Amino acid sequence: MLLAFDWRGASTWVVIRQFEPFLDAATAGLLVAGVILLVARIARRSLRWAIVPLAFFVLALPSTLSLAFPHENPSVNRSGTLIPIVFLIAALPVAELFSRPRRTAATVVAGAGVAVLLSFSVYQNFQDYFVGFHRSYDQAVDHSLAMAHALDEYRRQGVPLEQMYLLGTDYGVDGRNIAFELGDPSWAPRQIVMPGEMPPETNARPLVFLFNPDAPILGRLKKTYPGTARIVRQSFRDRDFGVYFVPGRTAPVPPR
Repeated sequence: MLLAFDWRGASTWVVIRQFEPFLDAATAGLLVAGVILLVARIARRSLRWAIVPLAFFVLALPSTLSLAFPHENPSVNRSGTLIPIVFLIAALPVAELFSRPRRTAATVVAGAGVAVLLSFSVYQNFQDYFVGFHRSYDQAVDHSLAMAHALDEYRRQGVPLEQMYLLGTDYGVDGRNIAFELGDPSWAPRQIVMPGEMPPETNARPLVFLFNPDAPILGRLKKTYPGTARIVRQSFRDRDFGVYFVPGRTAPVPPR
């Protein structure tokens, strides 16, 4: 937990890039300097500052006591209680810098240095979250919204949700996310086909199936339900998914 802020972060890739430090480089540097100042103040027998490490220990318990999921310690969301303590320590060097009497020129230089650090911090946090984390999340998670939009195109053309299926794969997309985006949470338990299994036989037409392009079930599906398949390309190739359409007598035109 002590290394999570400036060396090695969390493994939970759904909220942060895996093992990326919780803090940006500027804030992490200030935190290290703040720890040194904190130790110096405690060494001078400051009872007020001696409470800070104790508060850190207590407020870190939501993460460190995650015994059921030890791989989720440290956890960036469970350690949110530490925000006041961490930024208090990181602010110590800045407070120390401006608390000492100095000439106007030195104060201006110190202020400019702090402004540069803050600007760098804002820029790096923006890049880490809105660019880096977005890219890593996009690469790691199946695009359930895109799948739901593909099904919704057929629904707008008259294909009922009861005739749309998700052919499940191991470690594949969570069909509940698709169901919620479609506005019908009950769709998931009814229309998700377990990995390796064929969908139930039905005479209803038309039919729509979502499938993983790497799954071998497509060949069996074509023999049982003659139709056409298309691959929906995503930003990362291993997140592509397929749509298999079985037309009816008055079939809608498959979206392109």
